Amino acid sequence: MSGEVTETPVAKYGQSSEFGVVLDFIQRMISNDTLRQAFNIPHLVMVGRQNMAKTTLINRLIGRYLLPMRRNETANTLQARTTYPIILNLRNGKRSLVEVKCDIPGIGGAVENPKDDTVETFLNQVTAHLPKEEGTPISKTPVNVTLQGPEFTTLTLVDLPGAHFANDDPRMNLVTQNLVLEYIEKNTNSIIVIVSEVGDPTGDSAINLVMQKAPDFRSRTICALTKPDKLRESDDMGKRVAMNGSSFTLDDNRFIVLRGKDGTDPKEKDWDAETTRVQEKLWFARHPQYKDIQHVCGIDRLMDTMISLLAEKMITEIPILVTQMRRRKKEVDDILEELEDSEVPESSEGKGGVAMKLKENLIRELNKLLFNNTSNTAGGERVRQLFNSFHQEVFRVDPLELRNDDEIRRQQRKLEGVAAPLGDSSENSQLLQRLLYEKYTGVQANGKPIALLSPVDRLLPLSEKLVRNVEATLRDIVQKAIEQALSKFPTLKQAVEAKVVSKIFDKKREQTTEFIRQFLEMQKKSTDIVFAPIPTPREISVWEGFPLVDHRKPHPCMTSKMTSHMKYLAKNLYPEKLLQEIDGSGSHGLMYKEHEEIKNVKRNVVRCFNVLKMNVCDTVPRCILHFFVSQLVDDLDRALEKENLVEFLEERKDIRDKRILCRKQSLALENALPHTQDVLHKLLRMKQGSPQKDRKM
Repeated sequence: MSGEVTETPVAKYGQSSEFGVVLDFIQRMISNDTLRQAFNIPHLVMVGRQNMAKTTLINRLIGRYLLPMRRNETANTLQARTTYPIILNLRNGKRSLVEVKCDIPGIGGAVENPKDDTVETFLNQVTAHLPKEEGTPISKTPVNVTLQGPEFTTLTLVDLPGAHFANDDPRMNLVTQNLVLEYIEKNTNSIIVIVSEVGDPTGDSAINLVMQKAPDFRSRTICALTKPDKLRESDDMGKRVAMNGSSFTLDDNRFIVLRGKDGTDPKEKDWDAETTRVQEKLWFARHPQYKDIQHVCGIDRLMDTMISLLAEKMITEIPILVTQMRRRKKEVDDILEELEDSEVPESSEGKGGVAMKLKENLIRELNKLLFNNTSNTAGGERVRQLFNSFHQEVFRVDPLELRNDDEIRRQQRKLEGVAAPLGDSSENSQLLQRLLYEKYTGVQANGKPIALLSPVDRLLPLSEKLVRNVEATLRDIVQKAIEQALSKFPTLKQAVEAKVVSKIFDKKREQTTEFIRQFLEMQKKSTDIVFAPIPTPREISVWEGFPLVDHRKPHPCMTSKMTSHMKYLAKNLYPEKLLQEIDGSGSHGLMYKEHEEIKNVKRNVVRCFNVLKMNVCDTVPRCILHFFVSQLVDDLDRALEKENLVEFLEERKDIRDKRILCRKQSLALENALPHTQDVLHKLLRMKQGSPQKDRKM
């Protein structure tokens, strides 16, 4: 890159011109990985099939053979040299250097005053460190290559790996084609420079790719036709294509014919870019097919066309781009403000502060959610419905289920002589104790015996089921609070669930179940039926039917709230099936007196058990509210305070990545936006003149 400075095709466009200022802005945008990925920026992109000499063409535009290319080698049998997207940035400067950057840490570097082959060697070394598409040497990771020297003027273009079609490796074909397609589809403001051989362009698969993914290809495509020397002098195919005379057409003067080294001159291998340009002009000037259409021939004309089309695109798109940049800056700053609370500081003190704040938010949310779901307010239906369902299940427990009168009589005879005849009080309760608290053998409808738990013992499984259901409901509520408070910290969320919530709920379940078990055991110590029992529905019907002086008015006591409640309890505690079991007889051998005694025993069993039912319906929910609700939040608070959760404080990866991306975009936009006002001013002036020195567009 050292030596005598000659004017290259690129150097025609003065850096002090309006166009140079805009190009400098575009270069900053394109060379910044963050901005390039965020915005659709006008720029030049080179595409084509493998071995179409795209990189050689770029080197000719630069004026130096710097990028990796074949030197005096046959292309057909060799693998591609460009194996990753190269974002080439040319900059004017006194020092000569090449700088390579990539968004992957550790890849890249800079070399000052390099020779041409040193640049190529440097870039080839980068290839070894890039991630490759499986089964291929191709990488989709773009690499920024900045070439600076006194002979350069600001310009940026992208060189994509050549698309493979006839390759024996289907995987290679697929990867390279998809790379080109994805780039064209995403970058709709790019100027596409297709490099193709002189010939029928409809047979060029790269052209077909462009047509497939760029519906507006005619207005933003330039086709560079190479290797015209392969045609006979009498063959006018190249001329017809260049003049838009083939089936594949572009806007006028968008086909440019180029002729590089054709191997006919033994000194070609020593030609530099400038010599190649001079020889190219001489060749077209004397060729019978091209001498009269030289306005579409040669590397200079290609440069003119590329810059002219890029200028038109910039005039249209950059004002839109600037508006998008300003809007995006506000958006990312708003996002960063939203994500501020979830950022984990580096210091231990900072992490402790974040952990404490998260804990306070969680407890606050738990208080709110648990109150709404367990108090007597709207939103508390979930737990109350479980309590109501529990009441109904308890009411349905039948103390006389499958009991036979003969079995009751046998139990009674065993106790005769031990206790006085059973009365209406609890003084003689041994028979009731056996009927209520001991297992028994029932008789099914088919006459087969079946072992049954005692009526009181049947209440324990129902209570345990209620505990499990309430636990599941409260776990859902707690889980919802954890999701809301810790959704941005998955590791911390898992730690809280495993180390705090699960332990607390296990402890609460064990405490509650043990209390209920002891409470039911306590009920076995009391069979007092002296206090007023709940009347049966039949008894209430008799009361309601008692005649008054005025038959049009009901009895006052029948309209009271207490009576209404008694009716509700009577219907649930004395279902018709149970009344039939009290009245029914399991044996026809009993005398009337014995039958009445058995009925009285069964009636007392039911009445006593109804007292137990109401005790259970009242106490079990109270116990659950005490252990599982009233103390739950406080216990969780103490457990969270006790556990050291700072070590688990790690922000969710997608949020962390989002913050990093937004910060990168915000910083990049902060640096780029101050230049936009001058760029917009220069664009207005560009409409009146050419970006090229001393020429009109």
